[in-house]
Amino acid sequence: MATTAGAKKGLWSTIRRIAASDRISGLIMLGFALTGLVLANLPATAHAFETVAETHLFIPYTNLDLPIGHWAQDGLLTIVFLTVGLELKQELTTGSLANPKAAAVPMLCAVGGMIAPATRPYCQPQTKPHSSAGMCMGLSMAPNWGICPVKNGSR
Repeated sequence: MATTAGAKKGLWSTIRRIAASDRISGLIMLGFALTGLVLANLPATAHAFETVAETHLFIPYTNLDLPIGHWAQDGLLTIVFLTVGLELKQELTTGSLANPKAAAVPMLCAVGGMIAPATRPYCQPQTKPHSSAGMCMGLSMAPNWGICPVKNGSR
């Protein structure tokens, strides 16, 4: 009985040590991401991934009836933006950006990072007749706008 309790205590201390290490936990996340990427692209397992991603989950008495893939995307984006917001709040209140002079350059870069993608469609020559420059505004203002054109096979 004492060895079982000691083994559990040793297991939890190992888990705490791994979770506290940025390097080890990052490598574990990278390993799982690569494993998922490989398994999702193998012909033998791709259908299983698609089946799970297309399975609908709903919350009763609401209009929320989405596939698991959409739930995962929305949930992950929520976690990312929550984390970024909390980090930004901490930096602006008690961190290295608490001084307005120190925060001026990063703030200008952030504003430029929003304005430059929004003006991109208007600076490009029109290749199709009767096309509207604002057609790709949603694509340009997306948080991952640099990845979207490559993923969609355009430009």
